[in-house]
Amino acid sequence: MHTPPTAKSRFRIAERDENRPSRNRIFYADLTMFYKIVCGLTNIPFDAFFKFADCRSTRGHPLKLLYPDARINARAHSFPVRVVSLWNRLPAATVLATNLQSFKTSIRNIDFSYAYLGKM
Repeated sequence: MHTPPTAKSRFRIAERDENRPSRNRIFYADLTMFYKIVCGLTNIPFDAFFKFADCRSTRGHPLKLLYPDARINARAHSFPVRVVSLWNRLPAATVLATNLQSFKTSIRNIDFSYAYLGKM
């Protein structure tokens, strides 16, 4: 028989990175999910929510995304809109990671303070 997790065990999972603000954990989770979508590791279709940018800039990485139009405030804070600016600012080595574990390790070392200070 399966016993439900205790409150203490749930909080232990959420507080793995005690030294990082909770916003960083949200960005980490968003980017991890997006990496899974891009690489086809989940059943969420990439084309339904995202589109790669056509211009090939010399800055950044080759997998830049178009920023979706968000005319409604509720959409402006949704996952597809939220993750694009984070993804486009990641270093090329992070975005082009060969597997999920190396991607997770790489984003652990990124400072996301620009995202919650309003400098996206």
